[in-house]
Amino acid sequence: LGTPFGPHENVVVQSIAVATATMPLAGGFVGIVPALQMLSPPVRLSVAQQLAWCGGLTYFGIFFAVPLRRQTILVEQLRFPSGTATAKLIDTLHTRHEGGGRWRVLGWSFGASYCLSLLAYFAPAFANLRPFDWLCLPAASAWHWTVRPSLSYVGQGMIMGQRSALSMLAGALTAWAVLGPMAVSRGWVAATARPAGMPPAAAEAAEGGCAAPPLPEGA
Repeated sequence: LGTPFGPHENVVVQSIAVATATMPLAGGFVGIVPALQMLSPPVRLSVAQQLAWCGGLTYFGIFFAVPLRRQTILVEQLRFPSGTATAKLIDTLHTRHEGGGRWRVLGWSFGASYCLSLLAYFAPAFANLRPFDWLCLPAASAWHWTVRPSLSYVGQGMIMGQRSALSMLAGALTAWAVLGPMAVSRGWVAATARPAGMPPAAAEAAEGGCAAPPLPEGA
């Protein structure tokens, strides 16, 4: 097109790609909209209504993006893992660095993450470690208290910092140590029977209640 493809153009391309890819999640088409069909009577949106919903989200998103950017990024200086990592990668791609130190770090990080993912693919037990089973506490493992040795999570934690990481840990403790067991014990969600050898379904049933509390089973 006659215009050099620099970091600004790369940011525009990445923004469009991310906005397109995340619209199903941001618009609620992954969880909320399908859950509406589970109500009694079910709520079903036509294609025109879904398109109008997406258009409304886009319209308001544009106007809310500017004040939210000022508050979250300029004032509070929050660090978003995906945005920070993308910015660093774009800077590495479009800036000439002496010695290639950043490229070496990027290459080693990618190689280590790839090898770990490959190991988890061929050895599924390594993809989701269950330390509470080793401590003779299988009930804790049934409530998803497991360890996933993913370097992407390590990188996200390093970028976010302790405040955001501790907030997420507090949310996990509240959901899976308090709300989940409470929802099953009080009958808010049903824990269906599972065949022999399969993990208990209590956690799976409570997962919907924790993720979408306004829409419990039987609503």
